[in-house]
Amino acid sequence: MTVLQKIKRLVKDPPPQYAFELSQEGLAFAETARPMDASIVPAPEGLLQIGPIKPNFADSGWLAQALNAAAPPPAKPHQRLAVLVLPDYCARVTVLDFDSFPPAPEEQVALARFRVKRTVPFEIEDALVACHPQPRKDGSKKIDVVAVAISHEVAAQYLTPFRSAGFQCGVITLSGLAALTLDDGGEDGAAQWLQVKRAGRVLTVCLVDRGALRMFRCVELDHATLGEMIEVLAPTIAYAEDEFGARPARMRLCGFGPHDEEGDILGAELNLAVERVRSPFGAPAAATAGLYGILSTLEVN
Repeated sequence: MTVLQKIKRLVKDPPPQYAFELSQEGLAFAETARPMDASIVPAPEGLLQIGPIKPNFADSGWLAQALNAAAPPPAKPHQRLAVLVLPDYCARVTVLDFDSFPPAPEEQVALARFRVKRTVPFEIEDALVACHPQPRKDGSKKIDVVAVAISHEVAAQYLTPFRSAGFQCGVITLSGLAALTLDDGGEDGAAQWLQVKRAGRVLTVCLVDRGALRMFRCVELDHATLGEMIEVLAPTIAYAEDEFGARPARMRLCGFGPHDEEGDILGAELNLAVERVRSPFGAPAAATAGLYGILSTLEVN
C-alpha cells in the first residue's frame, strides 16, 4: 500500500465528525458530513510561529477559543471524533531506505527513531514517531519508509486544547502529506511528479514515484523568492533524474493562487509542466489544502 493509499484509508468506521487544519492563517474546519461548508477562524497576525522546537503559539489560549467558535461544545458532553492536520514545519518527515524492515510496529518505530536521531533538531527519545513502509514498484527489494517525528512539547501545544474540548483526534497528519491525496493524475498519470506547497515563507516539496513518496523536504526560506525556491527544487529534480533516469513529468502547485504568475515562472525556469492542486470543494489554499485532502478521502469512503 502506498503512502497516498494509506492516507486515503486512515479514516474508517466510525467516521470522524470534524476535520481541522491549523496554519498561520488560523483554524480551518468542517463537519465531515458537510464538507462544502468548510470555513476558517482567522488567527491574529504573529500568533502562530511554526517550528519544530520552539513554542508555536504566542497566545496559548487562542486555540481553545477558536475551537469553541468552530465547534461549540454539545449540550450533552460526549467525546467527538476528529481528524487533525498540522503545519508541515512543526514536524520532521524523512523517507528512509532499508534492505529489510521488521513487521512488528514497535520494532519499526524503534528502527526509524534510531535512523532519524541525528537529523532532527530535538531529542528523539522524547519525540512522537510514526512510520509507514512502502515497498518499491521498480523491481528493487529496497523498502522506503516514511518516518514522521515531532517533539513531544510541540505536539502537546497543538493536541491539548483539542483534548480539553472533548475531541479524540484519531488521525493526525501533516498538511503536505494530506494534500497528496488531491492528486487527480489517476492510474494513467505520470510515474514521477512533484508537489510544491508554499505557506508563507515555508516551502514543502514532495517527490512521488508510482504513488509512493520518495522525498519530502520542508524548509523555511528567508523571503520565499523565486530564486530561493529554485535553489530548493533544483537538487530535488537532479535527485529524480539520477534515481529514475528522467525528470518529473509535472509539478503540482499549492499556495500560489490560480492567477499567481510566480508559479508559471517557476515551471518555466525548471522546465516542468505546471498544474494547480484542485479539490471537489474549491481551489485549496495553503491554509486548507490538508483539510480538503482529508475531506476528499472521506467523500470517497
